[in-house]
Amino acid sequence: MINGVLPIDSKYLLNLIAPLKAIILFTIIYRTVVPIKNTEIKMDDMFINAFKMLVYGALAIYIYVKVRDTGITEIDVLTLFTFILAALEATHNFMNTLGTYIGAALRQGWDYVFASKKY
Repeated sequence: MINGVLPIDSKYLLNLIAPLKAIILFTIIYRTVVPIKNTEIKMDDMFINAFKMLVYGALAIYIYVKVRDTGITEIDVLTLFTFILAALEATHNFMNTLGTYIGAALRQGWDYVFASKKY
């Protein structure tokens, strides 16, 4: 591996998690409030997105834990961009798989508890 080519402070890697948490929370709220069409849920896309979410998520978690626990103060650019891309892909694939189902379940639960009494 190429070490020391262009070192960057590791705090940038460790601070990138907070915005991704906000994106996941926004996705769940958005998919709860705005119903999706049944045609938007495609099982073949769900399977590949779930697999990609697990693989990219595992890579991002591995890099994050390794940098956090070893106390590394500088990382190389390749590690930083690998982490950024893996974290973004894992978040995007979460939005396309679990975020859809969580939002739908919350919306159905809301509709069940606060059902309209019109009929």
